[in-house]
Amino acid sequence: MNKIEQAVAPLKVDAIAKARQFALETVARVAADLAAHDWRLDLAAPYPRHSNTFDAAAMAAKAKHNFYSSLADTKPGGYRPGGPRPCAISEEKVARYVKQTEDDAAASYEAYVAKLVRKIGEVADAKLHGEAVWNYSLLHIEKPDGAKETWKTHMITNCSVHGKLFNQWPTRKLKHGTRD
Repeated sequence: MNKIEQAVAPLKVDAIAKARQFALETVARVAADLAAHDWRLDLAAPYPRHSNTFDAAAMAAKAKHNFYSSLADTKPGGYRPGGPRPCAISEEKVARYVKQTEDDAAASYEAYVAKLVRKIGEVADAKLHGEAVWNYSLLHIEKPDGAKETWKTHMITNCSVHGKLFNQWPTRKLKHGTRD
């Protein structure tokens, strides 16, 4: 295992745990919203009357409806288009969502570390300073020739037009002598 991988690998478990916590908090918010709307999917997350792919509001409404549907089962019987859609949170769907969120965090972490290793190159030693490599960290490295470098990473959270959150981790080499 590369020295950079060794320095940041222990934090992967924390990243997965934070992803799990985020997923469970998200499920709790969806459940609270559904409860506030009398457990009716058609009220909490109505499907847009039109699904114009260029209408941001319709796209956001469709994404919200699809996400809520991915966590809840509609109750059988008597559903008519445009009619009430009673539902309940599905433990099976929630478990699948939480697992997928954890898997996505693990894959993102591994991809980030691989990119970091490629970007920095060969090192003789690496030490990480910071609570989490993603949120804000400084990676102090020593190259085989004795040169020292510091690499700063901090997380940026973005939202796609479909309402899906995603993170980016820009990493840059600090100029010698900067404390950034």
